[in-house]
Amino acid sequence: MMIMRRNKILLSLLLITIELLALSILVVNSTTSSTYTISFVEYGLPLGSTWSVTLNGQTKVAYANENITFYEPNGNYQYIVNSSLLYYNASISKGNITVNNEDVSQTIFFTLSTNHVFGYIPVIPRTTGLAYDPQNKLLYVPIHNYQSYFYYVYIINTSVNQVINGINLNNFFPYSIIYDPQNNLLYLTGFYSQSSYMYGLGLEVINPSTNKIICSGILQPYNNNIYCAYDAIIPLYDPNNNLIYIADPATASILAIAPQLNNSLVANISISPGNVYSFHSSYSALTYDPDNNLIYVADYVLQALTVINPLTEKVIANIPLPYTPYGVTVDTKDNLIYVAGSNGILIVNGITNEIQGNININYFDPSYIMYDSINNLIYADGNGLYIINASNNNITNICYSEGGWIDMVYDQNNHIMYFVSAGGSAVGMFYPPNINYNVTFEETGLPNGTHWSVTLNTMKEASSSSNITFNVPNGTYLYTINVQNSGYNIITPKVGTIIVNGNNVIIDVKFVPNITTYPITFEAVGLPKGLPWSVTLSGTSTNGQFVNITQTSDENTIKFNLTSGTYFYVIRLPSGYHTNQLNGSITVTNSPQVIKISVMPTETTSTQTQTTTTIQTSSTSVSTTTSTTSSSPISSNIALSSSSLSSQSLLTTPILILAIVSLFAVVSGVLVFRKGRNNSSSHSGMMATQPVIRPIYSGVIRSNGILKLYLDSNIVARIISVSVAGTNLIGTNVSPNTLNIGQNTILVTLNTVPQGLVPNSAIYQTVLTIEYNKQTFTISIPTYYIP
Repeated sequence: MMIMRRNKILLSLLLITIELLALSILVVNSTTSSTYTISFVEYGLPLGSTWSVTLNGQTKVAYANENITFYEPNGNYQYIVNSSLLYYNASISKGNITVNNEDVSQTIFFTLSTNHVFGYIPVIPRTTGLAYDPQNKLLYVPIHNYQSYFYYVYIINTSVNQVINGINLNNFFPYSIIYDPQNNLLYLTGFYSQSSYMYGLGLEVINPSTNKIICSGILQPYNNNIYCAYDAIIPLYDPNNNLIYIADPATASILAIAPQLNNSLVANISISPGNVYSFHSSYSALTYDPDNNLIYVADYVLQALTVINPLTEKVIANIPLPYTPYGVTVDTKDNLIYVAGSNGILIVNGITNEIQGNININYFDPSYIMYDSINNLIYADGNGLYIINASNNNITNICYSEGGWIDMVYDQNNHIMYFVSAGGSAVGMFYPPNINYNVTFEETGLPNGTHWSVTLNTMKEASSSSNITFNVPNGTYLYTINVQNSGYNIITPKVGTIIVNGNNVIIDVKFVPNITTYPITFEAVGLPKGLPWSVTLSGTSTNGQFVNITQTSDENTIKFNLTSGTYFYVIRLPSGYHTNQLNGSITVTNSPQVIKISVMPTETTSTQTQTTTTIQTSSTSVSTTTSTTSSSPISSNIALSSSSLSSQSLLTTPILILAIVSLFAVVSGVLVFRKGRNNSSSHSGMMATQPVIRPIYSGVIRSNGILKLYLDSNIVARIISVSVAGTNLIGTNVSPNTLNIGQNTILVTLNTVPQGLVPNSAIYQTVLTIEYNKQTFTISIPTYYIP
């Protein structure tokens, strides 16, 4: 009864095995159609912008500096490239790409066409100011119509450049507006009006999260009709003291307001006592210098640049100017003050307060001036908008629009400059130009006169001197370095990327002479082609370079290119094959070498024969006798079927692995069953498995007294002791002290730090005492001392 039950179980396992093998073949055949990666790599777009690629009807979108990837089988594909930014042109806007058994990459470069007003956003009836919230990408525009008492703040979504909402200001006539990013608040200056009567200069505070007015109040009472609706009431926010400063032309003073104290007037700083309209009706009549914590005012009456210390609320300097000032701005990068006036632009040193230059604007008097810290540009209103490179103070471009320019804000998310002209019924848009910066590659190591070259995106420059320089705008660039002298290698990455962001860039390029290498070939003699095997080499070359590399192949040869030195090698063979040359050492001395490895199949089955294996241990010799049985016809047919499949596909098919496990269970069951019938007793004290423990790499001793070992084991065994032969080094702690089946990394703490060992060249022997199945034996592992 017991025999019949076992036979039924074995028959069931055999049927499951055959079904799994058949299913695995179907899976292998169904996965022969591979897909490959098609990558599109972008350069040139500003950060935060997006771009897209459409490949055979499928569209994918990514941010600037991000790649777009598709996965497709072999074939020819059409693609189209687009950018979310107008006036950014792709180097290849559309094309074809072919996949032929390998991954494919296509690089796309975007360039900007600038200096064009490309659109207007209507804001009827009239506006005189702008404020921008970069976090929410919203533009705030104060709107007023004095005749119809229409007072609003329009909200523009800069993602679509359309008015999406409005805030009713009731009887408050808005003139100017600023955004406070620190407190997320909007500040508006203007006048309170009733019917045709204006009765006071005021300040409104708006919470843009709710679009509600949270604070308002009259700052100065209406007096003798001195205010008119179009006088500039210019606000300025000081983040250091959280105060709003307002230029009041009617009293020739600067008013300091505390919004947190319900718009209380905390200071009145007189600029020109006894004078009214002390500054021009320009949005840029005053500015704040965050580096020096100073306020600069373009004093129209005194013809001076007035400097205010907001901490003391006092005028600390009046810098005389050769002509009348209208507007002022601060170059925070170079600590320079730019003053627009009746005869051009003056440049004042922010430290010495001395005039150190002048920029001529072709006889037009600029009244508005602004510094763009992101692009390092100066914008000045003249006969058109003059765009000045703050690095060298040269006029780079002129952007034309109807009317004068009275306020501007820069949207760094879309790289768009928004402006309000004197006409005031629309918000204009243009792309500021890209200012070029030097990208210099500085070479060291090449002999004088050696030609070398650099390719930056699509630009290529060659030289026989030590420098190669490109002049490019802000952006991300791909570079490739080449040298004509084949006797030199590049230490600097030959291919890489650099980011230009408002500054010159220097790349150090280091060349070193080539080191001669020699081909070292390992040949597996007797191993059939198509079976993977590997060679691991470790050692130190004569120039002191440590090598630890592994190469795998399914051909009969594995080739290394090595410099002169002594190296230790380890051979790893596929299951079913063995060699007596599993490890050894070679010395490379100025010539190629071929190491032949004799590989033999491992005999796993025979007909009713006995195999006796003797294992020498530290205490006794154990003789093991096993009985084997020749393979059955069923297992032979299975082996034949599996050999016709790709070895790589079989190894990676989980179903086939399960089938092999099932087949092993069947065969094991037959063996156990027969052994149970033919043998009534078992041998006590035998090792269940022949131990095979071999090094994967050579061991490494460090100067801190740590020994590291890499072992491959087919058994679970315990490490009893570790010592280094010929030295006084003994292991005091082994972690882990148990070898598991497979690859093991063992860390050994030695009894002392190594002294007197020869570094990097001499091979030492680490001796391990192993306990397995109540028996002990020793193994030796070649070891290097590498401080």
